Amino acid sequence: KLQTKLRSEGGIRALLGMVRCGHPDVLAQVARGIANFAKCESRAVSQ
Repeated sequence: KLQTKLRSEGGIRALLGMVRCGHPDVLAQVARGIANFAKCESRAVSQ
């Protein structure tokens, strides 16, 4: 559900745009965000 919302609002595209700049701090933030997103999704699936 969350993934669909993110996709429809361009969140994924925005994250990928941030990755393109290649700054290490930005990459770390994006990676952390993706990890948190995956954790939330897996929690939702298991419930």
